Amino acid sequence: MARGPIFSPSRRRHAADRSGTGTPETARTARTARTTRTVRTGRTVRGRRTPGATRRTLRTRLAAGAMALLGTMGLALAGAAPAHAGLDGPLSTASDQHCVTDVAHAGGFTLLEPTDRVTVSVEAAGHDPADHWVWLEYSVPGSVNPTKVVGHFDPDRHNVFFTFDIPYPATGSDLVYTSNVIYADGTSFSDHFDDPLLNCTQSPAPQPDFSVWSNFEATSFAQTCGVTRPTIIKGMLIHPGVPYDLVTVNVAAGAPYDWSTVANDTFWTGYWIRGSDPNDPAPTYIPGTTGAFGPIGAPVTVSFTILDPPHTGELNILTSTRSSDGWNRTEPSQSWAAMAC
Repeated sequence: MARGPIFSPSRRRHAADRSGTGTPETARTARTARTTRTVRTGRTVRGRRTPGATRRTLRTRLAAGAMALLGTMGLALAGAAPAHAGLDGPLSTASDQHCVTDVAHAGGFTLLEPTDRVTVSVEAAGHDPADHWVWLEYSVPGSVNPTKVVGHFDPDRHNVFFTFDIPYPATGSDLVYTSNVIYADGTSFSDHFDDPLLNCTQSPAPQPDFSVWSNFEATSFAQTCGVTRPTIIKGMLIHPGVPYDLVTVNVAAGAPYDWSTVANDTFWTGYWIRGSDPNDPAPTYIPGTTGAFGPIGAPVTVSFTILDPPHTGELNILTSTRSSDGWNRTEPSQSWAAMAC
C-alpha cells in the first residue's frame, strides 16, 4: 500500500462553507485563520519560526527585480499587476520531503545513499496557465550548487510537479528553493522558501516525512500485477504477453474534513517512477486517468495500467483536484510505494 499522502494548503474554505452552512464572512475568516498556519504568513518549522513579513518582503523584492529585468529587455509591462503574497496568487507553491535509499554503483562497489526526495507543486493562481512556463531553482548552501529545472503548467490542472533528490542530506542544512513565473499580462512572481532538510541517516529510522501541504484531499493506491494475453495464430506464438501493473487509486476528502469538501470537484491522477540509481534522470510526469466526485463528495476509485513496468524503483502517484465551487484552486496530493511487479 502507498505511504502517507502529502497535500496542498491552497484552498482556504472550511468544509462547512463548502457545504452551504457557512457565510461568505465565515469563509473569509477561515481563509485568514488558515493563512497564519502556512508559509504565506510564516510557520513554525521544526521549532524554528520564519517570519512571514520577511518572506513577503523577499518575494516582493524578487518579483520587483524580475519586473525590472523584463523592462531592460524591452518587454511591455504596462498595467502589470504587482506581485503579492496573498492566498489568491499569482503563484502557489508547496513541497514535500521523504527519505529513500538510493543504490549507487562505482568501481565494482555498491553504495547505499541516504537521500532526501523532494516533490514541489507550483500552481498558476488567478492567471491563465495555458502556454506558460515556470522554473524552479534550488540549492543547499555548502553542498548542492544552485540548480534550475523548467516545467510547463498543465492547462487543465493549472499546476506542474517537480521532483529532485538531495543525497546525503546534512543535518542542520536548509533546502533553499524559489519558484518563478512570468505571465502573458506581464505579471512576474517569485516564491521563495527555505526549509530544513530531513535527517535521512537518523537511527534506528529516518526522520518522518515533512510536508507543507494540507489535507483537503487524500490518496492511496494498490498495485496488481499481470500479463496481457499472448497473440497466437494457427498454433504459433506471434507475440508473448506483456507484463503490466494495474494501479488502483482511491481519492477522498482528507481527515478531518467531510465529503462535502470535494463535492463535484474534478481530479487528474498521474504518476512517475523514480529509479533507485542516483544517476537516473529526473522522471517525467505521465498522465494516468481523470475522475470526478459526485454531489456528496464520496470517495472515488479509478485505475490505469502501466505496461512493462520496471521491477525496482519507487512509484509516485500524483493527484490534482480542481475545486468546482468558484474557489478555482488546485489541491495536489501524492502517495508513494515501491514498485510491486
